[in-house]
Amino acid sequence: MPIPMLSLFSHFLSLGEPVMKWTPYLIIAAVVINCNGAEVINERSAPGEMGANAKKNLPIEQPEQIAKLKCDDIESGVRQERIRYQSSAVAFGADCLQETQSRTCTEGAFSTWSGSFESEECTIGQAKSCQGGIAHGKFQTRTRFKALNVGSSELCVDEEQKSLCENGSFKEWSGSFTHETCKVASFKNCGSTPHGNDAKRTRFEKSSVRYNETCNSQEQTKKCFDGELVGNWSGSFSKPSCTVETPLDCGTVKHGDMPKRTRFQTLTVPFGSTCKSQEQTGTCTNGDLSWTGSYVHPNCQILPEPEKLPFQLIKSEKYFVIDGVIPVPKKEIKKNSYSDDTGEIRTLIKRDPNGMLAEIIWTDTNAKGASVRTITKLFQNGLMVKMTDVSPSGVK
Repeated sequence: MPIPMLSLFSHFLSLGEPVMKWTPYLIIAAVVINCNGAEVINERSAPGEMGANAKKNLPIEQPEQIAKLKCDDIESGVRQERIRYQSSAVAFGADCLQETQSRTCTEGAFSTWSGSFESEECTIGQAKSCQGGIAHGKFQTRTRFKALNVGSSELCVDEEQKSLCENGSFKEWSGSFTHETCKVASFKNCGSTPHGNDAKRTRFEKSSVRYNETCNSQEQTKKCFDGELVGNWSGSFSKPSCTVETPLDCGTVKHGDMPKRTRFQTLTVPFGSTCKSQEQTGTCTNGDLSWTGSYVHPNCQILPEPEKLPFQLIKSEKYFVIDGVIPVPKKEIKKNSYSDDTGEIRTLIKRDPNGMLAEIIWTDTNAKGASVRTITKLFQNGLMVKMTDVSPSGVK
């Protein structure tokens, strides 16, 4: 703000010093807005005081110099400033170079403006878009991977990268990954089982069972991962196979067959009787042949009609058992020439291992127990093949 002259002089008079002893200075400054809107600083200073020193320590004009000539409305000694540009237009991204120019009003005339720039304004050109229509100041993005290939059990690691469009050109990409693609190695199968699926198998409780039992099986699973079966098989059975035992035959009778046969109650029956038979059914079970019914004899023979003895019965006697074989009743006999005597007939019957009649021996004894006649009959397969009749001499 300008200093009022009367106040300034009053200040000097109050000091009690002669006015002319001091060299008073007066600073007159004005701010002027030029046509371009820039501020121009008008300063007035003592003669010979221009530039930077004038701003720091401007002497006050002596009263007698106030009436110097002006430059239009600008007081003499006032300095004007303005801004000028090197060029009126620059490309985008370039700087508008400017300089501050100044001139000073001296006794009604301005000095030449300092500096060399002439353009009153500077326009910065519009930024260019980048390839793909990416506007200036915008980013393009991409994905890059850390590795080109990874194992089947690994993951591809990627990163999102950015590049700034700056006046038609992209800046360097962010990030450090360089691979455009990443391939995960294919998982291996476990034989015919694809990766990730369950392998299957059958296991049995026992390795073998009886002919009439059933193999108890179990379906088990196990996970396939990259060529290997991992974890434990499900289930608890461990035998890889199971065999049903083959049943045993009963000799010539096959297991499960049911043959037929006839069996008799006794090996022989007396003449005039009938052999009692029984139709039986057998069952062969794993080597064991069992039959229905209770008869056990494979055949039965009807004994032949008894022959008439060559002597007469004269007395009844009790039964005799010879060598533990079949009891034969004693019969009354009468001898032709000895009607008063008594005797007995002993009968011995022998059989072969099959129960067939083998031999019959009749022994006739007198009252004294002496044998008077012996008849022997031999049999084969139930048929008589030989007979002997012996009468000891001298015995009656």
